[in-house]
Amino acid sequence: MRNTIRIGAAGVSAALAVALSGCAAQVDTASFEQRLERLPELNGALVEVQHPGLPTNTQVSVWAFTDALDVPSSAVAVRDIAKAIRDEPSVGRHSVLVSIVPGEPADYPTRGDAVRAAAPIMHVVAEQLGLPESDDEMLVLDRHAVGLLTGTVG
Repeated sequence: MRNTIRIGAAGVSAALAVALSGCAAQVDTASFEQRLERLPELNGALVEVQHPGLPTNTQVSVWAFTDALDVPSSAVAVRDIAKAIRDEPSVGRHSVLVSIVPGEPADYPTRGDAVRAAAPIMHVVAEQLGLPESDDEMLVLDRHAVGLLTGTVG
C-alpha cells in the first residue's frame, strides 16, 4: 500500500512538473517580438508570458513602443498587432494584453518602468475599434477580438 501511494504521488508530481514547465516554452516570444518590431508604427516591443492566478493560466503581455500616442495611430498599431497575433499560432491561442508605451524600449531601464509609462488611452482605442470596454492602460485581445480586427470572424 505504501509503495502504491509513493508511486501515485511521484506520478502526480512528475505530471505536474511537466505540465507547468512546458507552459512558457509553448509561446515563441522571441519570434513574436521580432515580428512586432517590424511593424512600421512601432519603435520596438516587449513581450512576456504571464501566468495570473495559476501556472496553468497563460496570457501574453505586449508593451508596444511608439512615438505616435494619439488614438487613431494607436488603433492602427493595435490592428497590426492583431494581425501578428493571428499569424503567430503559439501566441494566438492565448489572450494578449496590449499596452502602448511612448518612445522605445531603451528608454526604460526595467520592464516595470515601461509598465508604469503605458499611455492611458486603451479604453478609447477599444471604443474606436469596436471592441469591448478596456482598462485605460491595456487592451485584451482574445481570439474573438483578433478575429474581429483581422476580418476572420463573421
